[in-house]
Amino acid sequence: MSYFETKVSVTPEEAKEIVRCTRDQAEDEYWRSKRRKRITSSSAGGVAKMKESTKIGKKVQALLYSTFHGNAATCYGSRMESTAIDEYIEHQKKKWAP
Repeated sequence: MSYFETKVSVTPEEAKEIVRCTRDQAEDEYWRSKRRKRITSSSAGGVAKMKESTKIGKKVQALLYSTFHGNAATCYGSRMESTAIDEYIEHQKKKWAP
């Protein structure tokens, strides 16, 4: 069996369980371990924009073993996420109210 089949591929039921278990993704090690094996839009963009002179091994290492744990902007975003969701819901209610 391939790496994809044994490590990445999940059934619809497993996908639902991953979603259920990873609601608070930023703090969830399980979610990070699942995400680390997948190509995300962020990582795909980085690969697509890679210069020919970039060493592939370094790029792969950076994708698989990122040490980024947030900065001021991402910390602020995490802190304000629930507020932003609440405000968005209120905005949508007003937008569609008769």
